[in-house]
Amino acid sequence: MRRWSHHIWVSVLAGCLMASTTSAQSKVDQKLAKTDGMRWFSGGSFEVSCDATGVQGTQILSIATTARKVDEAVRESRRNGVRAILFRGVTTNACKIDPLFRPADMTPAADTFFDKFFAEGGQYLAYVEYVGDEIDARSSVGKDVRIETTVVINVQRLRSDLEQAGLIKSMSDIFRRP
Repeated sequence: MRRWSHHIWVSVLAGCLMASTTSAQSKVDQKLAKTDGMRWFSGGSFEVSCDATGVQGTQILSIATTARKVDEAVRESRRNGVRAILFRGVTTNACKIDPLFRPADMTPAADTFFDKFFAEGGQYLAYVEYVGDEIDARSSVGKDVRIETTVVINVQRLRSDLEQAGLIKSMSDIFRRP
């Protein structure tokens, strides 16, 4: 009888240790999920195309954004234009824009930076040169509205500021010979 009781206690103890380890691993996974930054590279609820290259390092983009209200979609189009330049890149017949930031460059510090950068009224707005007053297209998607508008992003200044912040390598560093 005593031997049976001993096995039960060992099994219970092992089960508790496994549950504790699983719980601890789950907490680590949750913490990593918050800082891995992959959310910046995910699709999002927008589409982008490049209509033309602008003057002085700007890109003219056509952004289609879905949101609850038109004014919210217009605000999000600004954010989405900068997100496209930073994380997606844009390739069309008119232009090819490689993303400025790659998943391999993501660190917890960069993730925190982009949280602040893309916050409501955040620094990303400094790179939006123009948002078309006119909505090029509008349609309903269930209870939401989908709009298409023109957004001009100052890519040259965005790249320069991210280089100075140490988030991306400068073009001179990329082409520098060892």
